[in-house]
Amino acid sequence: MTICDGDVALIHGNNETVAGIYSATFVLRAGCDSTSNVTLIVNPASAVSFNEDVISGCDALTVTFTNTASGSLTDCLWTMSDGTTLNGCGSVSTTFQNGGLYDVTLTTAFINGCTSTETYIDFINVEDNPIAAFNPSSSTLSVFNSGVLFINNSSVVVSYLRGFGDSSATST
Repeated sequence: MTICDGDVALIHGNNETVAGIYSATFVLRAGCDSTSNVTLIVNPASAVSFNEDVISGCDALTVTFTNTASGSLTDCLWTMSDGTTLNGCGSVSTTFQNGGLYDVTLTTAFINGCTSTETYIDFINVEDNPIAAFNPSSSTLSVFNSGVLFINNSSVVVSYLRGFGDSSATST
């Protein structure tokens, strides 16, 4: 009988959860001499790990994740907190369309039948793209109305660089 590290096997009242080989004798019927010997093999759980090529950027951010887990893998499932799922035990890529913090989970299945999962919380940081917008206070200039006030309607902005296209100095 084979189980995975972390699973529980009850042997004579002991819970065996550590990798190793255990032998047990089970009485098949109460009061009878018939017994059965079973060898229980508990396989070690393999660690799951992965890395990325970029961890933050503006929306529509494409990130490539690379599985760095060792061992004989049979299947890998990537799950992003935006609902995206990807299959592949090597490198996989996805594009995060909206700003926010994203969790990334990798679940691996190994040839020995064991699975392992690792989640990196708030692993990818995607910023919304800034929107540059302004409106002039007036679109008609005259001798009596020679000044224009520009009303800033920009959003998601950290800094500004203003220029008027007339070779005059820019302002921040």
